[in-house]
Amino acid sequence: MRAKFPASSTVTWPAIWLLGANCQNTNPYTADTGYSTCPSIGANGYAEIDLVECDLDSWCHIALLDKSNTWTFCNFPVDTNFHVFKAVWSPSVISMTIDGQSTGCSWNSSHAIPSTPMFLIIQTQTGGVGGVPNTGQLPAEFVVDYVRVTQP
Repeated sequence: MRAKFPASSTVTWPAIWLLGANCQNTNPYTADTGYSTCPSIGANGYAEIDLVECDLDSWCHIALLDKSNTWTFCNFPVDTNFHVFKAVWSPSVISMTIDGQSTGCSWNSSHAIPSTPMFLIIQTQTGGVGGVPNTGQLPAEFVVDYVRVTQP
């Protein structure tokens, strides 16, 4: 995907992430988990991959639940220019590059790499781990030029 993230000084919470398809029917109504067909975070059947998530914890990172049900983060810097983010997801590895350069972020099968269908979410949130937005920096722009999904 080619995207341009807002500046960290906006204190927003932009993200490009994948959520298990079992949560797709409930997601248009709320991003909450733990009801209907969408399990609670960490429960059996829950799947999430945060491909590029930027918040107060780090600007930005890829995140994945590991087999001990703990979030594992790998940070990489993102500025306000357009960049091509490429995630490679296979049954044995997830890795991330930016503009063709490795971020050093890669997980193997020692983590809980999802093997079920997922859907893509592109959003900017405010509040939560994103923090209280800097109103002097708003409106903020999170621009996605394109998303390309391929299957090896």
